[in-house]
Amino acid sequence: MQVKEDPIAFGLKAVLVLGMYEVEGSDFEKIAEKMQEIENVQSAEIAKMDLALG
Repeated sequence: MQVKEDPIAFGLKAVLVLGMYEVEGSDFEKIAEKMQEIENVQSAEIAKMDLALG
């Protein structure tokens, strides 16, 4: 897992998380919903989802 913080403005930060998860079905929004439950997280979204090869 890789985590990167990018400053946005006014002290806000974008936290980018690169991780590999096994998800059954196609409901990836559950991952974003769980991330929004973290304290001080105002919004979360899945920016990109790829299939694992191999």
